[in-house]
Amino acid sequence: MPHYGWEDIIRCYGCTDGIPLYLKQFKSERAPFENIEDNFLKRDALLYNEAEILLKQEFRDTANYFSILKAISFSNTKYGEIISYTGIEKSIISKYLQNLETARIIKREYPVTDRKEKRKNMSFVFTDNYFRFWFRFVYPNKTTIEKGESRAVLDSIEKSYDSYLGFVFEGFAREMLWTIKPFKFMKAGRWWHKDKEIDIIALDEESRTIGFFECKWGSLKENEARKVLENLSEKSKSVEWNNDSRKEYFGIFARKILGKEKIRKKGFFDLDDF
Repeated sequence: MPHYGWEDIIRCYGCTDGIPLYLKQFKSERAPFENIEDNFLKRDALLYNEAEILLKQEFRDTANYFSILKAISFSNTKYGEIISYTGIEKSIISKYLQNLETARIIKREYPVTDRKEKRKNMSFVFTDNYFRFWFRFVYPNKTTIEKGESRAVLDSIEKSYDSYLGFVFEGFAREMLWTIKPFKFMKAGRWWHKDKEIDIIALDEESRTIGFFECKWGSLKENEARKVLENLSEKSKSVEWNNDSRKEYFGIFARKILGKEKIRKKGFFDLDDF
């Protein structure tokens, strides 16, 4: 997408996941939302039909699978939340989830500090952004789209897309962290416990080093960035990992950070840095 800046590249990545066939449907001279309308909100478009075709090739009875994937796309990622959202009986839903994992449409995610032998706190997430986007924005609006009212659906997407991209940006930032490597670490991922959540924690067992990072798909002023850092530091106290002897780092990834040069040493990165 040679005509796209970094923000538009992330918007494009949020629905195509960088899959070559899907990217080829987009036109670089068209704005991201124009491409979304052309390729996701028209009945004869490949990306409008692809998800449904793939799932029907993979599974016979698709109704429950579609219901589960819609639940996950609307942030119902815990086992109990999926059961509550879908109404599928607890006795059979495990098999559906297992089949979706085998097909590599979803995967299990655990807090990065959890040890394998003690894993209990589990979430289900999409393995790629195409399915996540399709079940979040296309599938719930199929009736409206097929009535020819795609403009109304696009308006809705435009209003909520930045919120949707928050999770996408977390994944992107995690990949960039491995490239930037501000300190040595061997593992990185999300962390959550009860009502607390940290977007990225990076760990190195050998040196007992831990890094805490928040991701913000928005523009932050210097004082706002400092506030985010204060909150992150407070949440880090709840993370049980080598508490008596660890070395800590803190940082923020954001779409734009104003005045970042004054606070660069603390670990601030935005799209210009990438």
